[in-house]
Amino acid sequence: MSKKYLVTGGAGFIGTNFLEKPVEVGHSVKLAVDSLVTSKKDRLSRGVTLHEVDIRDTAKLTELCNVIDVIIHLDALSSIQHSIDHPQETSFGAIRDCILNLYNMKSWCYPSTMTIDGREIVADIYQNLKEEIQQRGKPPVLSIITCAPNFETKRYLALKRKKAEAIGVVLEVFELKSDVTTDDVVVAIKEVVRKTDGVVVQLPLPATIDIERVVLAIPPSHDVDALNPNTKTVLSPVVAACKEIAFRYKLVMKEKRAVVVGTGRLVGVPGAVWLRSEGCDVAVIHKDTKEAVGVLQNADIILTGAGDPEFLTPEMIKEEVIIFDGGTSESGGELRGDVDPECARKASLFTPVPGGIGPITVACLFQNLLILTARPHTESV
Repeated sequence: MSKKYLVTGGAGFIGTNFLEKPVEVGHSVKLAVDSLVTSKKDRLSRGVTLHEVDIRDTAKLTELCNVIDVIIHLDALSSIQHSIDHPQETSFGAIRDCILNLYNMKSWCYPSTMTIDGREIVADIYQNLKEEIQQRGKPPVLSIITCAPNFETKRYLALKRKKAEAIGVVLEVFELKSDVTTDDVVVAIKEVVRKTDGVVVQLPLPATIDIERVVLAIPPSHDVDALNPNTKTVLSPVVAACKEIAFRYKLVMKEKRAVVVGTGRLVGVPGAVWLRSEGCDVAVIHKDTKEAVGVLQNADIILTGAGDPEFLTPEMIKEEVIIFDGGTSESGGELRGDVDPECARKASLFTPVPGGIGPITVACLFQNLLILTARPHTESV
């Protein structure tokens, strides 16, 4: 039985791919992608018809989509996701119902590899945050406590400051001395909480600091990083960023083999909790785990938070694995992730460093701030 595939993306191009017999989805995706970049003669020889369709032409879209089995999307869901997220826009609002129906009812697949551009994803998040802050009338205050910030910490502090200013958040940074004690940090938290809406204790802290005491000193009502295990209202920003990606790309997580690399408070621990909540079979590994490579090679999903520059290499993963690179470190004066960029050639989804999870994490941090401040704001109404 022949299957018909709809290829979307790339300046409104839509191609219908007629196959005489069923083949693996991966093969059909590659064939469809090839059809968009080769000559018309080659496309015809492969049985592919290419249509150029105005995204606002609901009649043509409906005509094509009523008879196809699988939608293959080539441009990171940009136009379709935009129409879903922004129904109020005239150019997209008229076709929202049509596209939303297709989005929910059809099977979707993607060409390898989807490299996530976090900067593109956060554009609408920041716009929504800015509008909500303007509606509230009073800018929320976020306070960051740091001590002897390293390369990546300084980079993220600069990014947070820039984004805070853009959306109307008042951001204050309190830098403690390098010889600070645990008591000093706890006292600083208690002092800052009295005059702010949210608190971030920027990790890492000096090795002499008792991290457990520090995170427990952060009230859940102000814990925008979700470091305190008693914080239940918001997710760790890194995990929230991964969840945002999974939602936008309709990733199927249930019953997948997931491996979390690292046991840190920002990525490893909350990441494992999230993946289990999604129905994954989760294994957590670290530098001392025996046969770690074998565990990684069997993973359908890998979430890293080790802070070990590009330790994960292509021979350690299988084809079409989903990779969330949540680790950052400095190497040669540049920000590096845990994953060798060459892994993107084998992955079905890949988040690069910089530019992948990082920008979304910062946006989710500000989302958490508004979630936490909305509680007293609501109660006072």
